[in-house]
Amino acid sequence: MSWDVTSHMCGWASDSSGKPPFEVCHSYPKMMRKVLRREFGMSKEGADLFLDSCCQGNWDRMHETGPEQALTAGQYADELLGLVTYASDRLCWDRVLRIQWLYMRLRDRVGETGC
Repeated sequence: MSWDVTSHMCGWASDSSGKPPFEVCHSYPKMMRKVLRREFGMSKEGADLFLDSCCQGNWDRMHETGPEQALTAGQYADELLGLVTYASDRLCWDRVLRIQWLYMRLRDRVGETGC
């Protein structure tokens, strides 16, 4: 069976829809690790480092705006699922970074121990 990134990403988003934010947060790394490895040729270690630290920098653009600070874990989970579905058939680094940024905000809300 051949690899289909769109089916993989949309399948995860569909399976995660309606689940509590901590479950979305917990299942995201496995989904994205496979995308990073198969679509972008990352090693497992590189993908793990990306998932753990990307979008946590000190650049102002990586920080939340006032309205974003008011969002709940549930709202971030919904945004993440929507963007994963939207970007799945036109995946590029820009979209991966936007998806990862949402995941890190969700992880912040849930707490790292919740993921």
